[in-house]
Amino acid sequence: MRVIRFSSVWLLLATGLGPQGFHQDFLQQLDEIQTKTMTLARAIPAKRYTWRLAPGVRSVSEVLLHVAGSNFVNAMFWGAPVPGDVPLNRDPARWESSTTDREKIVSWLSLSFEQVRQAAAKNAAPT
Repeated sequence: MRVIRFSSVWLLLATGLGPQGFHQDFLQQLDEIQTKTMTLARAIPAKRYTWRLAPGVRSVSEVLLHVAGSNFVNAMFWGAPVPGDVPLNRDPARWESSTTDREKIVSWLSLSFEQVRQAAAKNAAPT
């Protein structure tokens, strides 16, 4: 654990980013990732959400739910609970295959990015 902390502090100092610089950079990158992911999710027609490149590969809906699930789990590590209406709480093993409904997926994806943003804001270093 000390090695990780030391490495993290060293990395921040070496890049010239203090806690606030890191937080600001993180939020800028999150904004960019959210914009690109949400634009893609909205651009794909609903009938293509079940498409998969090959057998055994995640479908479009499964990939997007994987991203949303990862966001929710990351936010949980910062103390933000997964919203009660998101089925990730009820059956994590089946989360990625829980729906192919485009509107639901886009909604959960958007909510997941907001969860990360809010959790990061609560855990930002004081100025």
